[in-house]
Order: sequence, then C-alpha cells, then structure tokens
Amino acid sequence: STAAHELGHVLFDVPAALGQTARRYRAVTADPAALLDRATAASERRANEFMGALLAPPVPLHLRLLVHARAEGLRTVYAAHHGRQGSRVLAAGNPPDAVAGVVAALAGDFGVSERFIAVRLARYRLLQGGLLP
Repeated sequence: STAAHELGHVLFDVPAALGQTARRYRAVTADPAALLDRATAASERRANEFMGALLAPPVPLHLRLLVHARAEGLRTVYAAHHGRQGSRVLAAGNPPDAVAGVVAALAGDFGVSERFIAVRLARYRLLQGGLLP
C-alpha cells in the first residue's frame, strides 16, 4: 500500500511541483502531523484516496461484498453509496461476527488488511450506518 500511496504522489504532485523551487523545512515538534500545511495535508489525503481506490476499487469491492454477504445470508438494503450503481449495501443489524468474517474474506480477496477494507467500505458507504468501529 505504501507504493500505491507514493504512486499517487507521483501522479498528482510531481507534475505541479516541476518548475517550483525546492522548499526546505526545519522544525521540532512532538506531533509531526502538526507540520503539515493545508496543501501538504490535501496532498496526503489525495494520495491515500488514490491508494485505496487502486488497491480496492469501489465496484469490484462492492461486488465481492455482495457475494460474501449472500453466502453468509446477511441482509442487504438499497441506500446511497459509491459502489456499483443500483446494487444494495450491507444492512445494519447483521451479526457482528458474520460481518467480521465478510471483512476478513474481502481482505483476503484484495490482499490487504481488514482495517484497510473497513476504511474502504466506510469511504464507499457500503455499510449501512457504518457498522465497523
């Protein structure tokens, strides 16, 4: 996932940076995140979103979610989302252990961590009511 994140920087940040003078920083802080200016923070968010969409694209993730949900007998509902148009999302109120099993299966399908899948499911709004912590 780090390589995909850095690829996002190459695609989005390098073209804009060409021709700009190099910036130098020197600071001491207990929280390195405090050093991020707005442009840098936006750049990091963009690279993270690129990484997520590259490693677990919304439509393939949604389709696999529905396959696993169906196999587990989980309830689905129609709701607004960023996955496959016209498809359902995982309903609130499904057994947490079964949902965790689906998340684990999706992580295996996409070769990423369960936490990564949880973030993608939330970002794509594929879980009604944000079922995951």
